[in-house]
Amino acid sequence: MKRKLGLLVLALAALGWPAPSLAEDGLGGSLTFGGGFLDAKAESFKLGEYTGLSKDKAFLLAAADLSYGQGAYYLDFGASDLGLDNRRAYAEAGRLGAYRLFAEFSQTPKLISNNSKTIFTGEGTSRLTLPSGFTRGSQTTDFSNLDTYRRDVKLELERKSGRAGYHSYIGDYSEVSFSVEREHKDGLKYIGGTLGTTGGNTRSVGLPEPIDYVTDVVRVSAAHTRDTAQVQFDYYLSVFDNNKESIVWDNPFDVTNYPTTARTSLPPDNIHQRFSLSGGLDLPYNSRVSAVFEYGIMRQDEDLLPYSENSLSTVTVPVPRATAKAEIDTTHLALNLSSRPVQGLGVRAGYRYYKTDNKLSRTLFRYVRNDMAQAQEAEDSSRALYSLPYDYTQNQFKLDASYYLFKGTTARVGYARDVIERDYREVNKTKEDAYKLALGTTLVPYTTAGVDYLKAKRKASDAYDDWKIYSVYHTQEYIDTVSSTIRFDNLPESRKFDIADRERERIGANFAVSPTYNSAVSLFYSYGKDDFDKSLIGLRHSRTRSITVDGSLAPADIATVYAFYTREMTESRQNGRQYSSAAKATQFDDETRNWSAFHDENVDTFGVGARIDLLEKKASVNIDYTYSQSDTGITFFAGSGIATSTSPADLPELKTRLKTLSLNGKYRLSANVSVGAGYRYDNYKSDDWAVDNFEPASTTLPNVLTLVGPVSDYEAHTGMVFLTYSL
Repeated sequence: MKRKLGLLVLALAALGWPAPSLAEDGLGGSLTFGGGFLDAKAESFKLGEYTGLSKDKAFLLAAADLSYGQGAYYLDFGASDLGLDNRRAYAEAGRLGAYRLFAEFSQTPKLISNNSKTIFTGEGTSRLTLPSGFTRGSQTTDFSNLDTYRRDVKLELERKSGRAGYHSYIGDYSEVSFSVEREHKDGLKYIGGTLGTTGGNTRSVGLPEPIDYVTDVVRVSAAHTRDTAQVQFDYYLSVFDNNKESIVWDNPFDVTNYPTTARTSLPPDNIHQRFSLSGGLDLPYNSRVSAVFEYGIMRQDEDLLPYSENSLSTVTVPVPRATAKAEIDTTHLALNLSSRPVQGLGVRAGYRYYKTDNKLSRTLFRYVRNDMAQAQEAEDSSRALYSLPYDYTQNQFKLDASYYLFKGTTARVGYARDVIERDYREVNKTKEDAYKLALGTTLVPYTTAGVDYLKAKRKASDAYDDWKIYSVYHTQEYIDTVSSTIRFDNLPESRKFDIADRERERIGANFAVSPTYNSAVSLFYSYGKDDFDKSLIGLRHSRTRSITVDGSLAPADIATVYAFYTREMTESRQNGRQYSSAAKATQFDDETRNWSAFHDENVDTFGVGARIDLLEKKASVNIDYTYSQSDTGITFFAGSGIATSTSPADLPELKTRLKTLSLNGKYRLSANVSVGAGYRYDNYKSDDWAVDNFEPASTTLPNVLTLVGPVSDYEAHTGMVFLTYSL
């Protein structure tokens, strides 16, 4: 590592000669050039998740921040990380107060896995095939030559985005702008393919999913602004095109009635438009009103896939329509009024209306389950199902007031009411009332303190009833075959958390003090809880707590040190009940078959650092160290009616540790030239029971052919040297 950095220093030394300044010509800014090297003991995608640096590699450092001005005309150019995969460049030109043009390019990687293995060929395409000599079997343990044919496949994405636009001022009060943007995302990630009809015969395959997305965006805006009134119109258009709309893959499992090939759908093409009109008006008594009206149109009309790709399946009725014919229109209205009618009193009121209009028709689909060699579901089957056009309407009102009590002390109160009406849900309407209190003060010199409290209660206006969905989701032919006592898909006592009755509480407090002119200490605390006391089955409660302490000290004009510590705690409880479809009538109300899952997570983060200026501030040194760890436990409780063989077992603890040390310095050689160097140490460890105990594409899980392996621990050293020339 030392030898590699030494070579970089020698190579860059020649760049240290000062050059003549061009400031008198109107050119200013800085240029930075350099290089670095990553030394990692083992490759890990987690190390370079968003930079692309995941293994030993030399890289270039190049950045620019330049500007040129001539009278009212100007030209700006900026670029960063040009030698890395997460690079960005930006240029803007124009005339002050008249117009501007801009163009921007950015590139961002997303590493997903560097230890994935697959037996398929054709990754990156819409057709995944098995090697001609591969031996199929009913389970992975029967894949006798699996090791021969499994091979590495790297899962990663790359996003490239380009944007350009124009902004112009028209007269003294109006302006218009226009921009276009194209984003292309390509690469591989993973998706699951499933075959089978029950929990007993299901087989799953991890598939490398091809990503080839193109999104085009157009924005148009026009605004007129006067001293007391403003109005603006905006138009937004987004067109999404997926060049890979499905995957056809060979089935490696040789099981009776299984298809030899299967198809998995991918995100469909779609288009989104939004029209927006907003404005504001100043009123008497230090008041102001503002409003926003938006109308959106979302459409998707891709071809529907056939019920089955299996030639042995019996399909007598095709899909009900050739294309999706999906459209959702949205309406959004927001009104806000703020006023200071008397000294020390501030009042704000707001109203929000949001509505979706789902134009998808309620249509019956008679499936062939997972491409199995069987007849499609009859109308009296539980799996002949209607598609439901979900909709909702939200009306929200807020009122807040603040009052200056006395020197440095302000009290705030607030009330909010949120009413949501839903179609095709177990509850038609929910109402939530929220009350807020807050107090902030600077009464004590060099000290600030505050506390805030929120209490909210959500309640359904009508009875929670699974029948509201059951009766429109299933056919009447099927409903007639079911006893009236068990006409439900979800337990009558279960509650979906977003529409369940809920009591919410939030508490926050902060305190900061500067005991001396060169020191400061602050403390932040937050607590939150959600209780679902009426949800016997479902999410029962959730708790979050967080505390942060940080401080800084400047013992001298040339030095500053800091430290912080944060602890976050989360816990929740989920209730369920075990029953089989065959014994539904006798087991659904048996409380001895209840089970509970308890989720606990603690995250601790500590950091310390310092900045020191040396040699009459010609040189500076920064050092930072952070340590973070998270520990997660999931435990279970099972009722006496659950057989020991099917009773849930506590999961192993999930642990993650990350240590980071960063050291960098800079020295000014002359008025125009500075040189610098940096070093970073990363140490990451993870214990994850879900992926740590087996290799991808192995025989460890007999009914699952996996794709992704564990997250590799890593220890890495990164060094860099650079030169900055200031114009």
